[in-house]
Amino acid sequence: MQINIRSTIQPLLVSTMLFLAACSGGGKDATGPGQTLPVLTSISVSASGSTSITPGNGVQLSAVPKDASGALFNAAVTWSSSNTAAATVNANGLVLGVAAGTAAISARSGAIAGTINVFVGTATFPLTQDIDMPGLSFSPLQADIAQGGVVRFNFPALAHNVIFSAATGAPADINVSSSTTISRTFLAKGTFNYTCTLHAGMSAVIFVH
Repeated sequence: MQINIRSTIQPLLVSTMLFLAACSGGGKDATGPGQTLPVLTSISVSASGSTSITPGNGVQLSAVPKDASGALFNAAVTWSSSNTAAATVNANGLVLGVAAGTAAISARSGAIAGTINVFVGTATFPLTQDIDMPGLSFSPLQADIAQGGVVRFNFPALAHNVIFSAATGAPADINVSSSTTISRTFLAKGTFNYTCTLHAGMSAVIFVH
């Protein structure tokens, strides 16, 4: 009696291949039906200290890419300065003052960019500054004003508050407000951090010169 080994093995191979294909999902995207991969939509740029520097001195910047939901997004950024005669920036976000003036320092990934202004030397500071509240953030995240300057906090329909960290010369806190503008005068020089305690992670800083 002869056994046809080929006719016995072939059905087993076919069955095994079909089983493996079914387990692998047939090569479809691992995100599943109706799901999409996150996309970079914004880059927030902040500084480790004051964005007012003098020639020869610097400040370290950092960039935080995020997707549409506000979650962190893994993306490499390229740094650039709008005015290298005033300030330069290296590949790691370290800004160096060159001469008196103002430079917009940007972190870019593809078509998305975030920017912060750096003042060098004898650049003057404004006496007024508007702080807006788009979504769950303050804009700008960092503001520089002259001593005695006024900051106008523009509250949207969504309620927020403004609570200052303990610091000599800090103005009074602003209680929960919406659809209004409330001003605060900064009479003392210094660094004034503030948060909205209604929304986690919503914070910013004002440098008074």
